[in-house]
Amino acid sequence: MAFLHAAAMCKAEGLDPKLFFSHKSTFLGLVSVTADAAQGMVERNDFSGDQCSLNTHVAAIEHIVRLSKDARISARFPQELLENYKRALSQGLGLQELPAVFQTLLRD
Repeated sequence: MAFLHAAAMCKAEGLDPKLFFSHKSTFLGLVSVTADAAQGMVERNDFSGDQCSLNTHVAAIEHIVRLSKDARISARFPQELLENYKRALSQGLGLQELPAVFQTLLRD
């Protein structure tokens, strides 16, 4: 879904989504590295680190929500992410790495 949202954002900004998708190997590699790091954190139940705190991710997603609305494309997907991330913030996880959101997914 994130890739489709990004392609829609490109199209809304007048860029051919083909260009975005032509770089898929770059961002798919990043997704793989991120998933590997998340796996280790989940297995250890330790979400500390120095890469990128949940606070930083919240700021980034807030920006994407604003950009989506400005581009007049649906902001539902990033808004849902933002709500999940903010739920983790409300539980005091802001200084942890993004995979700390895992803890909030286990409870509703």
